[in-house]
Amino acid sequence: MEPNSKNNSNAALKTQGNDSNPAEPSLSECLFSQYMATTAAMTGVTVYSLRQKPKNGLALLLAGGAAGSLVDMVYGWNVACASQVEQFYVRREQDYFQRLEEQRRKQDEQQRQYDETK
Repeated sequence: MEPNSKNNSNAALKTQGNDSNPAEPSLSECLFSQYMATTAAMTGVTVYSLRQKPKNGLALLLAGGAAGSLVDMVYGWNVACASQVEQFYVRREQDYFQRLEEQRRKQDEQQRQYDETK
């Protein structure tokens, strides 16, 4: 296996499903790359826990991590990954109408077959 072939396959996986701009990351990759609020919350809770020595320090860390993760997902969905979200909605709508058209064709075909048997 060539040394560059692994890098090429990783690049293909990262941009899989993104036909409009191959350099742009996929929606999931973009959303999961948001970590600013989680880092800030965990740092803040850690500093607070080291200075104040609360009894529920672990619970504060878990709550801070969960809150930070939620903020990161909301920020990613609405700001950082807005173009990928828009592409997601466009593709979902296209897929819906394509499935709807296929159902109509099948119903028309079934109706024609039924009419032919009469």
